[in-house]
Amino acid sequence: LALEDPLELDAAMVAEVKEAVGRSGTQEVRLRYLHRYLNDAGYVNFQYLPDRSLTARQAFRERRGDCIAYTHLFLALARQVGIPAYFVHVKQVKNYYERAGWSFVSSHVAVGAGHGPTAIVFDFSHEISDWWLSLYDTIDDGAALALFYNNVAVEQMIDGRRREAERLFRFLLARAPTVPELYNNLGVLLNREGRHAEALALLQAGLLRFPSYEPFFTNALTAARGARRPDLVARFQKEGKSVEESDPFFLFAKGLSFYQDASFDLAASELTRAHDAKPDSPVILA
Repeated sequence: LALEDPLELDAAMVAEVKEAVGRSGTQEVRLRYLHRYLNDAGYVNFQYLPDRSLTARQAFRERRGDCIAYTHLFLALARQVGIPAYFVHVKQVKNYYERAGWSFVSSHVAVGAGHGPTAIVFDFSHEISDWWLSLYDTIDDGAALALFYNNVAVEQMIDGRRREAERLFRFLLARAPTVPELYNNLGVLLNREGRHAEALALLQAGLLRFPSYEPFFTNALTAARGARRPDLVARFQKEGKSVEESDPFFLFAKGLSFYQDASFDLAASELTRAHDAKPDSPVILA
């Protein structure tokens, strides 16, 4: 596939940043100049916009976007002024959201620089320096690229371009099998198409590799139900208990499972818990 490098910038963008940040001073000083340049009014004044994943070039022009857009822009500019910045990923911080009737869980990326006790993480508008206490993991550019294009495939899926989305998911999965989001979101697509047996096999493979990745339980439960595997439905309900308190979509899937079994009291209980966990969800409320 012909995929754009999301870290590419126009020459004029690079020149503007080099003039604002410069190449003199310590790495930490230049990082702070860059942070102010991106965040302060009178400069880029970048604004957070959820679920708007952009390339560095697009983020520079629009001056807004989600954590991936901000990270692309910050990291690309840092490297242009001679700072060897890198991607960091935090899987423990999740954003539960819905688009056009689809339920998603997105993880979080940020920018890191330095190593050991001198490492700094710039996470949109705030800075984290207690590296050894943080939940951030360094990832390479390939994994970050897969996370970005995972979001692009999700947009295609929501727009109804499912064949394009599936092709992109499978392309990325073959090259970045260590990114759990790819298994999960391809599983969402297969479930939506009624290809539950395929989804189940894929999600079980994901669970073997990433047994603590919570969203798998929600979609595996849906796939097992669709594939008429009551044994696996019971298993995922049991194994998913560890994520019930933190994942409203798992409670929602569990409630639907009880509903389809005509266990209406249990269904009502689980759906009420799901609504309490995410009261702003019109899908759960309905």
